[in-house]
Amino acid sequence: MLSTLRGSSMRSIARTAGRGRKEVLSHLRTALVGSSCAGCSGCASCLSAARAFSSAAAKKLQTGLAQEIQHEKDNYEKPKELSKVPAGWSFHDEAGNVNMRLEKELANGKTCKVEWQLVSPPMAYEEDMENEETPEQEPTEVELTVTVETKDKSEGLTYYCSASSMEGAKEGPKSSLAIGNVKTWSSVEERDNAASYNGPEFDDLDDRLQEAMEEYLAEIGVNEEVQEFISASAADKEQREYMRWMENLNRMVKA
Repeated sequence: MLSTLRGSSMRSIARTAGRGRKEVLSHLRTALVGSSCAGCSGCASCLSAARAFSSAAAKKLQTGLAQEIQHEKDNYEKPKELSKVPAGWSFHDEAGNVNMRLEKELANGKTCKVEWQLVSPPMAYEEDMENEETPEQEPTEVELTVTVETKDKSEGLTYYCSASSMEGAKEGPKSSLAIGNVKTWSSVEERDNAASYNGPEFDDLDDRLQEAMEEYLAEIGVNEEVQEFISASAADKEQREYMRWMENLNRMVKA
């Protein structure tokens, strides 16, 4: 079966992700809510009061955003798993797009593509007490697909997988990959048809066949390094997109 993986940066990602987000959203709600007289349809007094309220709320929102942006920048640290792209792969990551992918050409002329999206990391437990054991948090799951296809895309197969990352009190960060099912196709139409057969449940296959299909994944390069890269990038992407969202919002509020 696929081996258990370890990463070292999920703790720092989890601790910084989400901090201050409730305050930012609270300021945003305040900026969007006005006040008016009972049954008012827009009298001059209410419009004037609303403008003053909106201006004050906007300033409050700007202050909250500035503080949170600075906090996130000060605490952001790129995971060491992302210091380099796994050998042989090209990494595609576009700002504002939740999707990411790794691509490579195989020796037999086929291409391999791994696709996944950002995820929100779980909040880490604060280790305040020396003698108390910190419970394991809920795992973070990254849904991903591994597609191998001919260059004309007329034939291929897709592994539907789930990478699970979790941080235990003693063992530290760890990840594992589970296969749900494997779809094959012999035409572009079959590949794109939502009604086409997605293959049997992977766990229902003979153990020897399961092992062989897992070994094939490793052979085409979906190894421990790639799995660590995917798990780390999924959480890191969410953190970077959150910071980008706040910066975009801050510019709009100032305009």
